[in-house]
Amino acid sequence: MNITSPPVLTFAGPSGHGKTELAAQMGALLKLPITVIDCAQMRSDWSLFGSRNGYQGSDLGLQLNNHLAVNSGVRNVDFIDNFDKKDQEVRNSLLLLLDSGLYHDRRTNTQVDAGKTIWILAINLDDRAVTKFYTDHLEGTTETQQLKISHKPLIAELRTLFRDHFRAPMSGCMENIAPYYPFCLQKQAVVGRKFFMKLSDEARKPIDLSGNVQRYTCHVHFAVKNDGLFFKHIAEESYVQDLGARSLSAGIDQIRCAFFISFSRNEGLVSEESNDGPLTKYMAQVSPIREDLGEVKVVRDGVTKYDRGQDGRSGTTKDDE
Repeated sequence: MNITSPPVLTFAGPSGHGKTELAAQMGALLKLPITVIDCAQMRSDWSLFGSRNGYQGSDLGLQLNNHLAVNSGVRNVDFIDNFDKKDQEVRNSLLLLLDSGLYHDRRTNTQVDAGKTIWILAINLDDRAVTKFYTDHLEGTTETQQLKISHKPLIAELRTLFRDHFRAPMSGCMENIAPYYPFCLQKQAVVGRKFFMKLSDEARKPIDLSGNVQRYTCHVHFAVKNDGLFFKHIAEESYVQDLGARSLSAGIDQIRCAFFISFSRNEGLVSEESNDGPLTKYMAQVSPIREDLGEVKVVRDGVTKYDRGQDGRSGTTKDDE
């Protein structure tokens, strides 16, 4: 079996700024199987791969071991989150695998070809260096201006940081570094919109009083008034750099609560028969409190005739006067 060294990418930067999301999208876009492993609590070799052949529980294997075995010799993606938080023993157990692509299935002790595995190591220990570079060189610049700024000084600093923390030869496997910067205001708004669209999709689901997951609300068309202003407000009010996308998700959760409160005040007796009628329309908007301050309100905005279209989502709306 001719096994080659697998590609290793290092995603470096503060938590919550898209490392896991990009890894998942990479698997989807490339149409490759992907597994995500969080190593924050792993303290030994067996906690990553499982017991070795012959020991109790070895016939079951663990997530990473089984993923590698199933995808032997074929392209796949392995995302290792919190790589810097795992113990040295755990990192050492990955060294031969990252360097040579050679592995043996813990369940059967048979050789596995992991040479075509795309490894992505997510690291947060460098977030201060990445954030400082962003603040000093990128914050407030346009995308065109950012293309003219060299990232080589940051990459060199990160490589030195990795050599000091991980030591050779592990740091030698981590040469391909992609820094992840804090979100600018525009990206904050885009991420906030993404979370709201997920909430909007949930609101459109039919009322279900008899299923395993009962829904006493929804069958609603939930939209935003003046979306540019709205998501700018969400970004400014919710984004916390140390939390990244999680803070924006929390901001949308507050809108979720406001929606349910508004729904409970306006709707009468909840019944699955409502699913046969038109969607009730709710609108989220920023209402001014004073000149420099606004707050989000959710209001019932009539009834809408909604053409779902073939995908069940797209269509036109029209207020039922």
